[in-house]
Amino acid sequence: MDPVGPTGAGQSPMPDPPQTPSSSSPLLPPWAKAPDQSAPVWSNPTAPPAADQIESFIHSGDGFHFSASAEGPEGTGAFYDQASQACYTALLSGAAAASVATHGEQPSDETIHTLIDALGINKPLPGEPTATADYQSTICHAPPQVLYDAFVENPDRFFAAAGLKIRPLPAHGLETGVRFMLEDGSTPPIWAPVEVRLDPERRRIQFVCLDGHPLRGVNEFRFEPDGHGGTKVDQHSEFQGSSTPTTLLGVHVMKALERQHAIWQSVHGELGKVTR
Repeated sequence: MDPVGPTGAGQSPMPDPPQTPSSSSPLLPPWAKAPDQSAPVWSNPTAPPAADQIESFIHSGDGFHFSASAEGPEGTGAFYDQASQACYTALLSGAAAASVATHGEQPSDETIHTLIDALGINKPLPGEPTATADYQSTICHAPPQVLYDAFVENPDRFFAAAGLKIRPLPAHGLETGVRFMLEDGSTPPIWAPVEVRLDPERRRIQFVCLDGHPLRGVNEFRFEPDGHGGTKVDQHSEFQGSSTPTTLLGVHVMKALERQHAIWQSVHGELGKVTR
């Protein structure tokens, strides 16, 4: 899923917030080790794909547009790292199945906090093949600040429109450093762990993947004036597969990329319902 791209010229990347070192959580494999988290998200921005490497899709009915690199994500990283990520993903998938089966009663929010706080950042690896996707929509009846504030204050509304559930739901909306699972109750159920980064001055929201997410990636929303009192919502994703077996299964069997595109179209559609 779900997974953003290089910042524009002259722009500084949002820094990583302080991290709590991964400790010996009983929920994690004893050999699991969090990767280095000191580098900024955009430490190795990739160049945009060439024009002949882009597949474009235009949904004229709702003004939503997206383009994606023609090649899907590939599993990246050394064998040990890929094996570690595959184990994390399997662990989270089992927990997601329990959550769906119990309507969110199990695992408890406290258990999820213990688990997710021990996960490392899972951003794209430098020098590895990286897929990209761009999503755009223009919302004429609401200015950028209104839409940004709506997403930050009530993220559950927008993810719920795409059939996703946030666990645990943040008490105060989106804040830098907040972590949660995006729960997709499809078959099989998926937990996609992410960490939030906010840039209020530029009205940007980043979702950074954590260990166990099927993708290594970063996903960024940008809310810009459209020049006519409305908002241009630009969303950019950069992502790689966390492990080759998981990526092959997700892309070719479970049609994960099609599901990802549908999710973000639904989120943009819900943003279009926000009024002044």
